[in-house]
Order: sequence, then C-alpha cells, then structure tokens
Amino acid sequence: MGFSVFSRQLSLHFGVESSDYCSREFGDLHFATVVNLEGNILKGRRSQKSIWDPGRRTTQNGVVSKSKVDESSMENFGLNLLDEDDTALEAVTYSRHFPKRIEAQLQKDWLMVKSTLKEYGIGCHLNLVKCCMTFSTTKTRDPDLIDKARDLLWFFSLAVPASQALKVLNRSHWDVIKLGYQRDGLCSKFGIQREQFLERRKLLSHPSLKEIGDMLMCDFCLDGDIFVALGPIKSVKLAREVVEGSIVSNIHPASRLYIIKTTEMQIQARKLLEDLRL
Repeated sequence: MGFSVFSRQLSLHFGVESSDYCSREFGDLHFATVVNLEGNILKGRRSQKSIWDPGRRTTQNGVVSKSKVDESSMENFGLNLLDEDDTALEAVTYSRHFPKRIEAQLQKDWLMVKSTLKEYGIGCHLNLVKCCMTFSTTKTRDPDLIDKARDLLWFFSLAVPASQALKVLNRSHWDVIKLGYQRDGLCSKFGIQREQFLERRKLLSHPSLKEIGDMLMCDFCLDGDIFVALGPIKSVKLAREVVEGSIVSNIHPASRLYIIKTTEMQIQARKLLEDLRL
C-alpha cells in the first residue's frame, strides 16, 4: 500500500486531513514496522502479569522490569508481612513530598491506599501540613517489596491516580517519560521550542491515545511535562514510541492507532484462515 493511499485512508478513518498529523517520513518509517508491531501486540498481551512475583528489577531501554526468578523459590516469599514478628525485624521507612495541588485527590484516595498497602504489610501516613507521604515496612526475605513501595511513592508524587499507581504492586513494568526541559527531557534532548512543545503536548490528550492504552491493556497518565505508562513490557515500549513520536516529530497518536487497528484486523483474518484450514 503506497503512502498516498495510506494518507487517504487515515483521512477517511478519522475525518481529518492526513497532512495535519502524518508526514511522508512517518509513512516510510511505519510501513516498515507493521510486522514488528504485530509481534509486539501479541507478545505484550501474553506478557501481562496478574500475580506478584519476587525478583530484582532490571532496566531495558528505560522500561523498569524484573529479572526472572526460580519459581520453586517463590513459596518462600509471603505477601502479607503483618503476621511476622515485627520486633525481630528492622524497620524501613521512606518519605516523599507531593505537590500541594494534588492534596485533595490524595486525601480522597488515601483510605483505598491504606487498605491496599495493608495487604502487603506496608504502613502509610499522609501529612497534609508538610505535604509528605511516608511508607514503612520491615526488612524481610522479599527484596522487591521495598522497591515497589518507593516506586509507589514516586508515582503518587507525579500525580498518578491511586487506582493506577497501586497496580505497580502486581505489575512488573512501567516507564516515566520526561517530556520537557528537565534533565533527559525530550525537549532538552531534541532542542524543541517551548511553543512547539505546548502545541504537541495537546496530542497526548487526544482520545485516540486512551484507545491505544485500552487496546494494549496499558495505563497512561499525563501531568505537566511527565508521562507515565504502566502495563506489559511490550505495551509500555510502544507507549514510549507513541509519546516520542508526538513530542519530537509532531506525529498524531491517531496515525499509530490506525496502524494498530489494521494490524489487529490482519491478525484476526490470519487466525480465521488458519481455523478454516483445520
């Protein structure tokens, strides 16, 4: 399928001019990646984890994950640490400040946060006067619990909704993408002007991005110049591609959504043909 045909299909599908969000460079780039996308979608869905397993985290291209562990050793790790003898264990406490603007939402969600963390043996305290959150637990045989608590504190300070942030307790992959002029931010790295950034940032609020997240079972949160993605590792990596494409190259998320939908249809058609052959 040629680029002009691709552009016309985008226009018909989304009801806008393809030139508004799709360049020839984009078309050339992504025609070559459709096959990889197909594999990523399938692998991403298979890799989603519904249980919480121990293991130290590793970093792959900016995506935080965990190394593999021997399943036979998992029985030694308990989720609820409240049953242990706290007097015999050393306490571990972490605190982090949060912006005043999210105080009301945190206060509203704190009962849910407290109840969920209790299941993992983590105590929590919210200090509204000092705008500070504190998590406390004990040093146990589980080396991953403390890391998860620290990640959770960070997500809360980044204004990630509690309903999404708490998923870090049973998901192993996430990515925090710096969009602006902070260290390692996309604008800093690629020399993007502020006017361009403000305009391109609007692309990340487009409904098509939420639809991408729903299709790939990935949670997205945009706050200021920070974008957070939580979910299967393949989906999180794809989220970074979409975000970087929007901020760096002014590529509309709708164009990527079109490719994903097209790939999904190709997968379904292929499966149908295989079933008919059987």
